[in-house]
Amino acid sequence: MMDRIISSLIDLRAFANSFLSNYEPLALVLAPLFAVFTARILQSFFLLVHDNGLKPTILGFLITSIKMVPGVKGYIDAEKQKVVEKMQSGNKSKRDSWRSELPREGLGGTVIEKLKEEKSNDVVWQGKCSGTVYIGGSESEGHFSLINEACSISVHYRFAHTNPLHLDVFQTIAQCEAEVVAMTAALLGSKEKSSGGEICGNMTSGGTESILLAVKSSRDYMKAKKGIKRPEMIIPESAHSAYDKAAQYFNIKLRRVPVNKEFQADVKAIRQQINKNTVLIVGSAPGFPHGIIDPIEELGELAFSYGICFHVDLCLGGFVLPFARKLGLNHFSKSDTWDLGHSVMVDGPQQRMYVWSMQSVQSKVPLCFTMTTYFGTWYPIPPFDFSVKGVTSISADVHKYGLAPKGTSVVLYRNHDIRKHQFVAVTEWSGGLYVSPTIAGSRPGGLIAGAWAALMALGLEGYLENTKAIMEVSKRIQKGIKEIPELFIIGRPDMTIVAFGSNDLDIFEVNDIMSSKGWHLNALQRPNSIHICVTLQHAPVFEDFLRDLKESVQTVKENPGPITGGLAPIYGAAGKIPDRGMVQELLVNYMDSTC
Repeated sequence: MMDRIISSLIDLRAFANSFLSNYEPLALVLAPLFAVFTARILQSFFLLVHDNGLKPTILGFLITSIKMVPGVKGYIDAEKQKVVEKMQSGNKSKRDSWRSELPREGLGGTVIEKLKEEKSNDVVWQGKCSGTVYIGGSESEGHFSLINEACSISVHYRFAHTNPLHLDVFQTIAQCEAEVVAMTAALLGSKEKSSGGEICGNMTSGGTESILLAVKSSRDYMKAKKGIKRPEMIIPESAHSAYDKAAQYFNIKLRRVPVNKEFQADVKAIRQQINKNTVLIVGSAPGFPHGIIDPIEELGELAFSYGICFHVDLCLGGFVLPFARKLGLNHFSKSDTWDLGHSVMVDGPQQRMYVWSMQSVQSKVPLCFTMTTYFGTWYPIPPFDFSVKGVTSISADVHKYGLAPKGTSVVLYRNHDIRKHQFVAVTEWSGGLYVSPTIAGSRPGGLIAGAWAALMALGLEGYLENTKAIMEVSKRIQKGIKEIPELFIIGRPDMTIVAFGSNDLDIFEVNDIMSSKGWHLNALQRPNSIHICVTLQHAPVFEDFLRDLKESVQTVKENPGPITGGLAPIYGAAGKIPDRGMVQELLVNYMDSTC
């Protein structure tokens, strides 16, 4: 048997030598190298197609090739610089007068007056901004005054120098942070039996850091749990840009899926993208662009069934949705099934609701016909918090509708096993043993104290009152926009963000006219639209907003075309440029010139 094998090998050797003797030795050396090189190129191409799609990959290759033509790249760069300068709109000239070195002699106590003088040069923002400032009234009254005073106390009573990194020294700040986290968690389902009773978290500098930490924790938790070394996360295209930042920072492949016809996360599309490397899926309550709540329950079921993490972005909704739910009737839960159907009619601007129902299968009552009338405001808020099975983390901004000082947010986890992966512990540093809970090492204790003051000052009743005010203003703005025939509202807003577009005129030109009237709104894309994030600042001026919006629409209708200094051409062109890399370069160049 062994002799046969040896004989066969000898024959194979003789055949191979005879066959290869017809080729040059150099060719025999280069052929395998060329084959490996070709295989690597094909592998890279297929990976690009897999990640970006066939059309964007081919388009990117063609554009890169065109840029290699002599003179083309220089021309493109010059045109990009023109766009960047237009986007700056005169801000560059203001920067030329900014201080670039220390004064020879310090200003001492007069620096406070200098700060006040500089602040007086800011634009008028009261009631004119989408989001931005969430506290109502002027800076010298009400809750605004209280928060300003709390920040002043932070200085006078030395909270400005406190740092929760040093728990043994600044115990008051440690307590304030723990209580802010606990109070926020209680609003978001920690007291519900279905939450598991282990909800925990930390305060952060804002929604972006909260999301970054949740993504990092999910990545490392899934690595420990499933051994995933090439992590991926799946987000709807309406999810906040902080997830893109997290993907870049933490080397996570990002899969972005389109939203459905209602501008919600498409659960079916997300399911199709899940694979062995998926560590996290994402939902928003509500999403920043259109103010629409994603199907959190369905996403939770999906995440739980696949054993992956699920983060809910409640940065906007965290201090509104719990109170909107308390203000009136909630929607019918999934457990309420009706064998012969039910119907609902709302009388007036969601003030009275009639429910006709036939036999409830769940209650097993005899067949009967009932009519129930409910009075009061009705906000159909679907489940969104830790009461939903499958939710593993939540981010909620205290500095938005929590009405706390800027720079305060909370990230929460379902249990300590997940949160432990948020922390960084260092054992081999010559400076000693080190452990830190968040991205920042040192954190401003004064802001933590200010957040605690905001929550304690308002209480449940204060937040209920504020939520009622902004929800009512939001509904009135929606109603006013619907009465402008040239405009339409994007989807069905669930909260306090109202996005609107137009099929009859350039919505970005409308935005430019509104800007000239002092309004600061957010321009959106896919579809082209703008939105207003309603805050307490808008309660006394929403009628002014609607009047100016009607006038702006009429102006664009009668005189279409960009206005001098307007950004409508840039926004419009950016949405049509096929090379998204070029748009990215424009944004980077703009940022580089402004900070």
